[in-house]
Amino acid sequence: TPAWHEGVVYSFVEGILIAHDPETGVESWSLDVGWDWSAWSMTTAPVVDGNAAYLATSQGLFAVDIDAQMTLWHIEGNYSGIPAIANGIVYAFVAGAVESYDAETGDYLGIYVGDGTLFGQPLGTDDKLMFSGADSIWIYDLESRVEQMRLEATGYLTLADGRTIG
Repeated sequence: TPAWHEGVVYSFVEGILIAHDPETGVESWSLDVGWDWSAWSMTTAPVVDGNAAYLATSQGLFAVDIDAQMTLWHIEGNYSGIPAIANGIVYAFVAGAVESYDAETGDYLGIYVGDGTLFGQPLGTDDKLMFSGADSIWIYDLESRVEQMRLEATGYLTLADGRTIG
């Protein structure tokens, strides 16, 4: 799944972030952050905010400066799903939980515990973090990192017109 940001299309395949011209598809530049195939599908996509792209891989969580075309920071670990960014914080799935990092520095901010396999993308709002697993949807308070609610449901989450849909 590509990302669109300020007139550029970004793809992320086999560990390579590629910037494309949206009209021709021609590659403008690329950066290889490495990839280890442990499954048949990547199940991830780049997330772009400001001048940075965020990538979740089995090799770690990466922030890439899309202007300088270089890695800003890298956190080692087996990350999965699609990272999310909200209010200057990056959220990413790792080992059945969501870890949070300062988007600019990569400093660790905290963890939101799930259960089992998480999928899709975490969803951050002004005050809540939501994410889905095989049997539940978790809703956490962002500031305190305290679980507010667990729904006995599952599915991909989206935010539309100020409402969460799952």
